[in-house]
This record gives sequence, structure tokens and C-alpha cells, in this order.
Amino acid sequence: MTTKHTPGPWMIDSSVATHIIGANRRPVATSGGYSSNAIPDNGRAENEANARLIAAAPTLLAVLDAMLNCPIRPVGDYQYAKAVSARKMAAAAIAQAEKGDA
Repeated sequence: MTTKHTPGPWMIDSSVATHIIGANRRPVATSGGYSSNAIPDNGRAENEANARLIAAAPTLLAVLDAMLNCPIRPVGDYQYAKAVSARKMAAAAIAQAEKGDA
């Protein structure tokens, strides 16, 4: 998998819990805007949860890519169909992340 995005791992900036930074300490994204002090407490918790999800994105993408490279061993028709379906969802998610395809 060739990526154009900032390499992972991404992490939450310890000084601002809604800012996501790359391993090189450069900003990657911000969840909920730059002024987290202006956000009500319930919004801040949601923005921090969104930041954690965004920070996990490179790892999630790598896991999906690894999953696509695992062989499927047919155990039964139902299990095989579930594995094929999961692979299709993983491929779609990777396409969305890399190209913006829905």
C-alpha cells in the first residue's frame, strides 16, 4: 500500500486534546475547531473522542490492508460469504481513505 498521507503513528497533542499530530510533531488535523476552550463541556468530550478516532486512522488503514492480504479458508458457505463481504468492506474503506471514493 502506497500512501500520500502523513505517515503514522498519529497521536493526540498532549497540550490540546483536539489536535492530532504526526510522528514528526506536525499538525495533521483538528477536531472541533482550534478554540477548544470555547466549546461547552459536552462538545469537548465529543471532539476529543473524534480526535482519538482520527488519530487511529493510519493504524486502522494498515489493519484493513493486512486483512486483505490474508487468505480466506472456506469453512462453510456462511463463514466464507462473511469473509468475502468483510474483504469488500475493507477494500471500499481503503478506496475511500486513499481516493475519496465512497
